[in-house]
Amino acid sequence: MTKKRKRIHKRNSTFSKFSVFNLAGKLLLAVIVIIMFLTLSQCTIEKPEAPTFTTNFVVPVINRTYPMSEIVDKIGQSELSIDTAGNVVFSITEDIDTLSLDQSNLSVDDLLYNVGKQLGPIDIDAPTIDPVTLNLSDLVGVGIPFPGDSAYIPESNFDVTSDMPPITSFSSATFSQGSLDVIIMNELGILLDNVSIDLVNTANSQIITTTNYPDSIPTGSTAIIPLSLVNRTVPNEVSLVAHYYTPADTIDNFSTRYITTALSFSDTLQVSQAVAQVPALSRTDSTLITLSGNDRIDTATLSSGLMNLTIINMTSLPAVFTITVPDFIQNNQPLVVNQSITAQQTTQLNIDLAGYQFIPQASTVPQELSIFVSAGSPGSGTEQVPISSSDSFAITAALTNLNFNSVTGQFQAVTVTFDSISQNLDIPTGFENFELVNAILSIEIENAVDLPGTLDIQLTGDNGKNLVIQGDVEPRGLATSATSTIVSSNVADFLSPIPSRIDITGTATFGGGGYQGTITSNDYLFGRVHIFAPLEMIINESTIDTDIESSEINQDNITAITDHFLSGRFVFRIVNRLPIGAHVNVFLGGDSTTLYTAPQVKIDSLYVTAAPTDSNGLVIDSIATDFQEIYLDSMDIKVLENDTLYVGQQIVLDGSNGQPVKLTEDNYISILGRIEVEYLFDGEF
Repeated sequence: MTKKRKRIHKRNSTFSKFSVFNLAGKLLLAVIVIIMFLTLSQCTIEKPEAPTFTTNFVVPVINRTYPMSEIVDKIGQSELSIDTAGNVVFSITEDIDTLSLDQSNLSVDDLLYNVGKQLGPIDIDAPTIDPVTLNLSDLVGVGIPFPGDSAYIPESNFDVTSDMPPITSFSSATFSQGSLDVIIMNELGILLDNVSIDLVNTANSQIITTTNYPDSIPTGSTAIIPLSLVNRTVPNEVSLVAHYYTPADTIDNFSTRYITTALSFSDTLQVSQAVAQVPALSRTDSTLITLSGNDRIDTATLSSGLMNLTIINMTSLPAVFTITVPDFIQNNQPLVVNQSITAQQTTQLNIDLAGYQFIPQASTVPQELSIFVSAGSPGSGTEQVPISSSDSFAITAALTNLNFNSVTGQFQAVTVTFDSISQNLDIPTGFENFELVNAILSIEIENAVDLPGTLDIQLTGDNGKNLVIQGDVEPRGLATSATSTIVSSNVADFLSPIPSRIDITGTATFGGGGYQGTITSNDYLFGRVHIFAPLEMIINESTIDTDIESSEINQDNITAITDHFLSGRFVFRIVNRLPIGAHVNVFLGGDSTTLYTAPQVKIDSLYVTAAPTDSNGLVIDSIATDFQEIYLDSMDIKVLENDTLYVGQQIVLDGSNGQPVKLTEDNYISILGRIEVEYLFDGEF
């Protein structure tokens, strides 16, 4: 490859067209002139000799005008176009990856319900005890019998001990509520006074409880004396010891005189601890937990979720547990679990919540969720079992992996995260160093979320510049999606030079303002970045490669020219109607694939200055060079020995020296060039 420097030489002639086919005509003309000369001079005609002289061979190489429309086409980038006003505009539209809602917006934290309930006071049925009757004659020292079935009763204090029949409904009971009525039927024929009563544990003679009766008990009457059982432990075998005073008296019918003692438990008996026959009982409890977050959920559909239910029965009774979670609905019914558990057992259940509706009953944020538990037992029947008020049942309901297909409510902050998204921009060839003077960047947001939002993102270009974009995003409402456009007109600095890659970070935040909306797992956010700039720009040096063109060269006599080469030159002229100067490089060769990388001949730095412009940077006239020529040597001329001569041009645009210029459809650059070869004609061909 040769690189030629130019020699400026003004030429007045226009382009002449010569070819190898002029040779025959010249040869014939020369022969005729010689014969005529010899004839007229009456000289003897000798054998003619071939003449020797120099002549020119001309090959047109370039005759191209590149209007701005063609330059735009040659650049071959969809980002460049000419608008209806004739201005060259630069625009890029790039789609941003489709983004989905952050999964945290469609889920809630795990929920944990804990319900524990002690039995507390336990009702038992009142035992039935047969009364005990003692004859007067059995009471030692109370009466002195006389003949004739009469007796003398001396003044005395005496005790009457009644060993009551065993209680069959419990073995032992500590009462938290209840009483015992002692019923005394006095048929002794004497007055009983100063009465006091002791309820005694028969087995160990320990007094369980005691009381005084303030009145006397006349013969033939019945007294009812209450005994409180609160906080008293009563075994199943008890005795009643009654203390009496009676004045001296004489009675008849001694042999038939008696006293009867009976015990009657109150209808309400509650024990804190017992070994007893326990009748049917039930217990209920509930608790509230708080839903985390500041969003109000009105209704939601679960895509997944699991309730792990642990039921612990720490009593001696079998029970049926009913757990109701009213905020979770299926088929219009709340979530209800019924489970039977034997005494002193634990059961675990797993319940799939997918497909359930989540409809909190509370609408005030933070929302509270309820769980209701009831435990019912048929009791122990005739079997006596240990029972205590501290016995309990416990329910643990752990709700995990709660994710929703859709949620309707009022949201404070539903987010879509732009997490280091990179977007490549297709920059037209040669525009890498352009600095845009006026540009508009708009971000078009297609919002499929039924919530209003705000966009707050940062664009970071690989040119080292940053740009913050903020704006409002409309909710989709009843439509499939809504499109909002956020425009920023102060972006020329960010786009100078034009970045080839933009990194996008930030968030789109939706909700707030009391707007009730619905979000779903299918909601998305789609973005499109659009850059638009009329080509009023500060241009730094840039290179544009044009298309490669070709010409066919007749090779019949071409070596006769190249082998007899005397001199050669490339003659050119450039007309410029661009607002910037330009260098034109010309590449010649026989291989189009390597034309720009390894040409046979490279003619570079053909220069034309910028066309004159007005104060607005618009071209007002064209400027042209004179015809100039660059010398070619014998090796350069060998390029004509290619059957097909490929010609490429490279236009190197000068910078605009920091001043903005405008490109319009009236701008163009024309290049005219030919190769002229002077060779020796020596009659050999």
